[in-house]
Amino acid sequence: MSSLCGVSLENLDIENRGGLYALVMTQKERFDVVHAMALRKKDGEDTSGDKINTFKHEGHFISSLCDAMGSGKRAAIDSSLACCVIENIVKGGFDGEMAIKSLNTAMMIGNDEDRVTSVDIAAIDLFTGKAILFKAGGAPTYAKKGNTIHRLFHPSLPVGILENTQPQQLTLTLQQDDILIMLSDGVCDEDNDGLLKQEILAFKGNDLNGLCERIIENAVFAGEGRSKDDMSVIAMKLV
Repeated sequence: MSSLCGVSLENLDIENRGGLYALVMTQKERFDVVHAMALRKKDGEDTSGDKINTFKHEGHFISSLCDAMGSGKRAAIDSSLACCVIENIVKGGFDGEMAIKSLNTAMMIGNDEDRVTSVDIAAIDLFTGKAILFKAGGAPTYAKKGNTIHRLFHPSLPVGILENTQPQQLTLTLQQDDILIMLSDGVCDEDNDGLLKQEILAFKGNDLNGLCERIIENAVFAGEGRSKDDMSVIAMKLV
């Protein structure tokens, strides 16, 4: 069947449709995503105000990184709620842009306490490798494709500021062994952007946990040995 259809198929099922039997199969995903993450709270805080969430939905690997304003427990609650809303909206059949707009609407209702959250969403198509990034105030995202590092960024406002927010959308196509890295603004600024690129470019193998930890350590080093803000990193590799 796969050769006849020209695509890899799996999950053979037989359905009785009014006395007629149908063979039902689904297309097999071409890629999978392995990932690792590292988080470090701001010095002096009990918990991180950043939140990373991942899930699969209809042939896509979805990652969201939310960084609420401030740090500590209040920021942690806001970031966790943001990730939860995004997952529910996407699983309801909408894309990352609609998820961010819906989150913004929810945050604007009765928001008189300056509750602001930056949002990064990556949606990776596991059939084609196409990745769509949706950004609302998020830090740059980095992609390692072979021996080339791509810095993906477009200035945008976080959610919770304007009634009609417009997230930025960036697209790239990933191949097997390519790596996509999302991080919070506590990790990357102009002072350590070059060091970050060097670390990503030098990465070989499959130890994504080690890569994430080294990125955090480099950010702490750039901050003179202190965690001046919450820091979060997620590295995703197509396999």
